[in-house]
Amino acid sequence: MKKLLLISALVAMAFGDIKLGTGSTSGNYYKMSKDIKSYCQSSVSEDIQVLPSEGSLDNLQGLGNKKFSMGIVQSDALLMMAKTNPSTVNLNLIKIVEGLHTETLHLMVPINYQPPTSGGSMWDKYVVGQKPKPVNLSSLKGQVVSSWGGSLVSAKALSYFFGLNWKLNTITEAQAENTNTPILLVGGQPYPAVEKLLATGKFRLLSIDYNAIASVAPMYQKVSASYRVGGKQQTVPTIGIQALLVGKAFKNEDRNKPAIALGQCLKKNIADLSDDSSTSPVWQSAYENTKKNQLINWTYFGK
Repeated sequence: MKKLLLISALVAMAFGDIKLGTGSTSGNYYKMSKDIKSYCQSSVSEDIQVLPSEGSLDNLQGLGNKKFSMGIVQSDALLMMAKTNPSTVNLNLIKIVEGLHTETLHLMVPINYQPPTSGGSMWDKYVVGQKPKPVNLSSLKGQVVSSWGGSLVSAKALSYFFGLNWKLNTITEAQAENTNTPILLVGGQPYPAVEKLLATGKFRLLSIDYNAIASVAPMYQKVSASYRVGGKQQTVPTIGIQALLVGKAFKNEDRNKPAIALGQCLKKNIADLSDDSSTSPVWQSAYENTKKNQLINWTYFGK
């Protein structure tokens, strides 16, 4: 028996650590990965290494080149890469460990902005604090859209899935206030950069029609963005995407056991992760998604 245990331990050691790709050290993905390690390290046979990265695309590429064995990715990035690069991102090579939180898409435009293709007529007259009418994304086809960081990935995915042919313009957060194009920002609410832009009085949040979105790309969720505008709380219908903890699917099924164990640990502890005052606040959203059994059309470890 001792010999068998020793062999099992050596095999586990040979498999190596779980190298978990996250995002920047100041972002939600990094903090959540630290929480995952804190809660679930004892449940898996491999040490969890929490590694900073450039976000979803870097994490997906890292699964292919063995830089990472797991990573947190946006669902829109996963599905876009599966369409555009199926040889490295597909149902057989990458599986979901567990679904996480929802990230809100904030599509912002300068006050009274109108697309050049609108012929000079406004979408609708904007009144501070008044609920805006939903905007048809097709009216932004071919436009320049600005963003930065991981939000650029969602801008690219939205443009891809809806044939918008956006010309993506990379800016910094410091440049955003003086930008005269639409800006797409994706993240948990409240998003500090969105709050700053709304506080300037130069930008407004666009309302996005979920029903028109869902018929084309069902991985998007129906959400609302709620912020104070001109001293009043304003809630704008929009869409969101789910963050996912994914992992490389190994041909040797024994190597997939840590991913299965990690998924089981997260399910067991999701309520505590949500309530714990020391964990990332976006675990509350992850908990809500778990209660709703929020799933995307992809393969999961252990299912």
